[in-house]
Amino acid sequence: LQTSSTCGHDNPSRYPSAIDASPCGPNGFHTDSEEWPWATVFLAGPTDVKGVVIENRAGGYNASRQVPLVVEVSEDNSSWRTVCEDSSQRDTYRIDLRGKADRVKFVRVSRKKGAKKDYFHLNKILVYGTKLY
Repeated sequence: LQTSSTCGHDNPSRYPSAIDASPCGPNGFHTDSEEWPWATVFLAGPTDVKGVVIENRAGGYNASRQVPLVVEVSEDNSSWRTVCEDSSQRDTYRIDLRGKADRVKFVRVSRKKGAKKDYFHLNKILVYGTKLY
């Protein structure tokens, strides 16, 4: 996991548990206040991504900071394609990507560019799919 920034509320030692099924506390990651915060999950190799489950900040406190939420995919970490945009505030986002992300190495979750300047924090980003390597 890589984030656009970090702040005093962040704890990078929790990053590994932010992308797997283990408990990680109130936040998997927490960026600084910025106009376009993001978190990128690096997959081990090319993957046919079937879906992404994103768990908002535990407890719901400041859960609106993530909206509007955007999910993008990339093969090379430089050319990105938007596969989901959701303007609703949810505890858990379940995003079906079957047929939309067939050869992916990177999944980026962000708040939509230009929406607002604020912190960005999520508890989990779980990527599901079939490895192609």
